[in-house]
Amino acid sequence: MLICFIAVLAVSTMISTLSIISIRRSFTQSMNVYHSAKDEGYRQEIVSETQSAISMVQMEYDLYKDGKQTEDEAKERAKEDIRNFRYRDDQSGYFWIDDLDYNLVMHPILTDQEGNNRKDLKDQKGNMIIQMIRKSCTSKDKGGFNEFYFTKADGKTVAPKLAYS
Repeated sequence: MLICFIAVLAVSTMISTLSIISIRRSFTQSMNVYHSAKDEGYRQEIVSETQSAISMVQMEYDLYKDGKQTEDEAKERAKEDIRNFRYRDDQSGYFWIDDLDYNLVMHPILTDQEGNNRKDLKDQKGNMIIQMIRKSCTSKDKGGFNEFYFTKADGKTVAPKLAYS
């Protein structure tokens, strides 16, 4: 009877252990799928929102081409349209404009830095942020994703960023 009890206890312990391992493996796989889908969803969102921002700028350009406003008016209106454009449910997504000479044309949070040249702007890992973005914009694909670290609006917290340019 004792041998049967020990055998049942050993088999039960093995089955329980294998079940726990299987549940943990399934949970890990599910979390990986979830994070992958979430990341892909965010990537699609920022591509779509970038296309919306480009459409806004295109509208101002078209008004200029049609003679309904001056070039300077079109540029100023486009900058302000983009400055005020937000996305995400919490309105945390925003756009900024750097020109091809690395000058910050407009940034909704860093307004005091507008006009500064940011060619040598590095993140904490040494990535040349604006140079990477410019390279994406001027590539044969005419755009792409860039990942870097940047200080949040609080001026203290450094966070990973994903940009589509």
